[in-house]
Amino acid sequence: LMARGIELLLLDCDNTIVPYTTDVPTERMEKWLREMQKSGVRLCVVSNSKKPRVQVFCKAYSLDCITRAKKPFQRGIRAGGRHLYRKV
Repeated sequence: LMARGIELLLLDCDNTIVPYTTDVPTERMEKWLREMQKSGVRLCVVSNSKKPRVQVFCKAYSLDCITRAKKPFQRGIRAGGRHLYRKV
């Protein structure tokens, strides 16, 4: 991805990284998260959730996190994009 100029991926948590009913990723997803982090691609979770479990999950996996994003509106997406410039 870095070779293609992709430096940041915005991800949803519930039913994307993990099922809505848990905060434990599959082994395959956990491996993918680690590979992306090692590659230098920044990962930021953008979630509509108001529950603390999303923040706890993101902290455990060293992921940036934006909650209460109000997707599909642009607020959360723009906030995620700002992570690219803030953490250079």
